[in-house]
Amino acid sequence: MTSYAVWRSRYQTVYGKFIPTDPSANPVKIAILDSGADLSHPDIEARIENIKGKYNWLNEKRRHAIPDRDGHGTFVTGLVLDYAPDAELYVAKIADSAPADPGVIAQAIRHAIDTWKVDIISMSFGFPTCAIPSYSDLETALMTAYSRGVLVFAAASNNGGKLGRAFPAREPTVIAVHSTDANGNCSDFNPTAVPEDINLATVGEAVESAWPVHLCDEAENPSCVAHKSGTSFSTPIMAGIAAFLLAYARTHLSREQAAALRSHKRMRAVLRRVAEKGMGGGEYRPRDGYHFVDLSLYADSLFGKSKDFIDLTIGDILNR
Repeated sequence: MTSYAVWRSRYQTVYGKFIPTDPSANPVKIAILDSGADLSHPDIEARIENIKGKYNWLNEKRRHAIPDRDGHGTFVTGLVLDYAPDAELYVAKIADSAPADPGVIAQAIRHAIDTWKVDIISMSFGFPTCAIPSYSDLETALMTAYSRGVLVFAAASNNGGKLGRAFPAREPTVIAVHSTDANGNCSDFNPTAVPEDINLATVGEAVESAWPVHLCDEAENPSCVAHKSGTSFSTPIMAGIAAFLLAYARTHLSREQAAALRSHKRMRAVLRRVAEKGMGGGEYRPRDGYHFVDLSLYADSLFGKSKDFIDLTIGDILNR
C-alpha cells in the first residue's frame, strides 16, 4: 500500500469504530462547489444514493446536469465520498477549467444554505486577490454561512511562499486548509503559515481519487483513478473529517453539543485538538507551523484514547 492508502485506511478504521453502520436520521449534509462530477464513474455510481442534489450554475438550460469536463470536481467528489461515506452530498457546478464569477459562486452558496440546508461547504478554488468584480457578493454570502452555522472550508493556495492564502480561504468566515504529506510534513506549495493563527492542514500529496471516465485511457487505467497533490485535495478531506466529527457528536454527545459544533470557532478548536498529540494542551507545538489533522487509533491520537476521554475533551471545547 502507498503511504496515502495507509493513511486513508487508518482514518477509515477510526470512522468504522465510532460511526454506526446505520447512522442517525440526522445525516451530515455537504455541498461541493467545483467543476461538476462524472456520475457514471464506477466509484461514484456505486454511491450515487449519497448524492441528493445537483445544480449547474453555468448553464441555465441544463440546471441539473453537472458534466465534468476538467476532472477536478470528480476527483474532489470521490474524496468526500471516501471520507464522509454516510453524508448527503450536494454538487454545485461553478467551474469548468476556472471558477465562475464570484457573484455566481455567491448564488451557489446561498442556494446551499437556504435550499439544500447543508452543514458544510467545500470549495477547492481560490482567487489571488479580492479586488475583482462582485467579490463583495461572495463575501456577503460567506458571512451569511458563518452566521447560520454552515462550516465553509476552502483551499489555502498552491503558490508556496510567493503569495499568502488565496481568497476566500483568507476570509475570517472560512476555514483555510493547507496540505501535508501522509506523515504530516508540510507541502512546499503551501502558503507560509500565518503566525498566531491555527494553520489547519491534512494530507494533500499523492492523493488518489476518481477521474472522469471520458478523460481516462481505460486500457492503461481501467479503474479511472488519478493521483494529485494540492490544497484543493486536502480541502475535501478536511471537510470529510469535519463531517465525521459532526456525525460523532450527533451519535455520542448531546443535541446541544452537536449543534454547538457547527460553530466556526468551535469546529476549528476541535480540529486543532485532533491535531495535538499526547494529552494536548500547552506542551504541543504545531509541526512546521501547521496543525496536522490526522485521525488514527494510536495512543497519542485523541481517538486512540478512551471514549470517556474523547467525550469529555470535545465536550469541554463545545461548552466554552
